[in-house]
Amino acid sequence: MIYNAFLDKGVVYMGVIFNFLSNIITLLIFVGVVYFIVKRIVSPKYRIVLTDPVTGYRKYLKSIDGINHSYTYSASAEDALVFRDGDRAERFASSVNREAFPEVQMKRIIVWHLVNKG
Repeated sequence: MIYNAFLDKGVVYMGVIFNFLSNIITLLIFVGVVYFIVKRIVSPKYRIVLTDPVTGYRKYLKSIDGINHSYTYSASAEDALVFRDGDRAERFASSVNREAFPEVQMKRIIVWHLVNKG
């Protein structure tokens, strides 16, 4: 009788420990997934903005043709070429005509911020 009582307590304790460990593992997996999603969304994005010196209108670098060494621009911010690497964006901004006042902007979560003035 006493032996069975100890066994029952042991089974209950093992169930509590197993439940606790499974909750911790579930929590760790959830935290890892959330971290990966946030890291992917919040990773910085870069774009190149050009300002017309006469009118002051802003244009965004849309595409680059490396063979013909030509660039296309767009007035729409949604059409802008977005870089994931800041150094690469700086390199392309330095190759654009200086008279267009190229600027590199960075976006973390919501708003675009000026990184440098060309």
